Amino acid sequence: MKIFFYLVCDKIGNKKIGFLKGQSKNEVENSLRKKGYLIIKIKKIIFIQSEISKAELKDFFMKLKVFVKNGYQFYKIIEIFQGNEKLDFYIERMKKSINEGRNLHSIFEESGLPLKEVDIFILRAGEETGKLYNSFEGIEERISQEIEKQKRIRKILFYPILVLLIVIVLLIFLGKFILPDFVNIIGKDRIPIFTMVIIFLANNIIYVFLFLIIFFIGIKKLYKNKRERIIEFFLKNKILSKIIIGNFILYFSKILVILLESGISLSDAISIIIDSINNDFFRKKLLMAKNHLIKGKDIFYSLESMDIFDKVELEFIKTGEQSGELSSMFQLIYERKKEVLDEKIDRFIKLLEPTLILIIGIIVGGIFLGIYGPILEMMNNI
Repeated sequence: MKIFFYLVCDKIGNKKIGFLKGQSKNEVENSLRKKGYLIIKIKKIIFIQSEISKAELKDFFMKLKVFVKNGYQFYKIIEIFQGNEKLDFYIERMKKSINEGRNLHSIFEESGLPLKEVDIFILRAGEETGKLYNSFEGIEERISQEIEKQKRIRKILFYPILVLLIVIVLLIFLGKFILPDFVNIIGKDRIPIFTMVIIFLANNIIYVFLFLIIFFIGIKKLYKNKRERIIEFFLKNKILSKIIIGNFILYFSKILVILLESGISLSDAISIIIDSINNDFFRKKLLMAKNHLIKGKDIFYSLESMDIFDKVELEFIKTGEQSGELSSMFQLIYERKKEVLDEKIDRFIKLLEPTLILIIGIIVGGIFLGIYGPILEMMNNI
């Protein structure tokens, strides 16, 4: 959901300004025209988004699940949520869709809630099979998995960001308050180059930030354009490859469990997962497995061809196929992989810590050279 600024004229020519929530500019335009306004200007507020958080969305589906389990009608459930400031916008849209006679998955699709395409497929399957409880539970679990993934990423990035902040604070403090005094005493001509670099960076910290922003935007665009090659490069590293593949297996196995339990066939479930990911490397792996299934190959052979599952996981898949308990086996794969992946991430962070301490040591050593260089120069002049 986005926030738009608008400038309009009413029927008697008075100008009015304000803000309006909406999914798109066209939606806001239609809403204002229905109120009889003449539109002068509509502008999306880029840096303000009024979207509910993942934790709030998870909580919403958890409550939906509980109400459905206790036999509440869907319209009654929606009325219960009215008055919730975070959900009001979405609830009003859902009520409108209900009054128009829309089916359940369309109600959610048009609600403006930040749902993924896979969620709509889960809702559609739950609606068709009468397993709404399973659908709401499945979406709750998918969002939980996404939250867990974000936590893992934050855990990995914590130390590098901390190092960067320490370096920036040191540069600003030394370059602004300590080193300029030495420069005034000794003179610019006799100051080491490294000291002058520290002062220059401190005095131009805004430009340094701008450079870093442009640099990270460039990295993001490079990753977007060369994603497959970059992932293949990372996959050559044993530790990183296990984390990347492990993350994919977590996502794949959990979503597959949700879709299978919602009554969707394996082939259709894989198609939905293919559409839900933007990683070309894993998309190709899934397409390969899907093609084998279409040709009549068994599930074990089709998934083995992806070359991402270990021997134990493949045995689980074979057992699940033979016993008809594929969903249970993939749940087991998910739980096992999550435990292994958490352990690998902890190990990776433990390896990262001494490396970052070494980097901090080199940076701090360089900064001290920048400080003591002028001091030694002063002592030589005495």
